[in-house]
Amino acid sequence: MNRFKLLFVLFFINTILYSQYIKKKWGSSVYVDLNSTYETRYTHGSSVHYPNYSGSIELVYNLDYKIFRRFSFGSLVSLNRFLTPKISSLKIGGAIKYYYLQNKYHFVTFHIASHFPTDSDRFKRGHQVRLGQFFDLSNLLGQRLLIGCYYNLDKLNLENSSPLLDGLLKNISYSTLLTDSWGVSLGLKF
Repeated sequence: MNRFKLLFVLFFINTILYSQYIKKKWGSSVYVDLNSTYETRYTHGSSVHYPNYSGSIELVYNLDYKIFRRFSFGSLVSLNRFLTPKISSLKIGGAIKYYYLQNKYHFVTFHIASHFPTDSDRFKRGHQVRLGQFFDLSNLLGQRLLIGCYYNLDKLNLENSSPLLDGLLKNISYSTLLTDSWGVSLGLKF
C-alpha cells in the first residue's frame, strides 16, 4: 500500500511539473492591426495602374509553440477588412518568432498567410507576407499588453473578378493587386 501511495505522489508531482513545462511552451495572443498603405499597384501583363488606397484593419488570433528558448512557431487566423476598395477576407497562415530578450515578449516576427475572400466576385485568393517587431509594454487585466509595428506585402489575385475601384478601365481585366503597407498592432498575450 505504501508503494502505491509513493508511486501516486511521484506520478502527481511529475504531472504537475510536466504540465507547467507544457504551459510555458504554448501561448496565444489577440491583436488589432491597423495598416496604412503607401503604394498600391494594379497589374495586367506589363501595364501597371497606381490607384489611391487607404489601408486595412485586421483582428488576429495567434497560437504559438516555443521550440527553443528564443524561437517559436505559430499559426494565425485573421479577419481582414480592406477599406478602399471595400473587401473582406479570412486570413490563415503561419509565423516564426525570435524572442531577443529572456522572460519578455520582445520579438521579431515573420509570417506568411493566405487570404480567402468573403465575396469571391471581388478577388479569388491572396497572400500576405509580414515582417514585424513587437514589444511587451505592461500588465493589463492579468495579461501582457503588446504593441508592434510591421511591414506588409499583400497580393490579391483578381483574374475574372469585377473591378475593385471606380475609374479603372472597364475593358481591361486586371490580374493582381499588390499593396505595400506599414502598420501598428495592439494586442494581449495569454
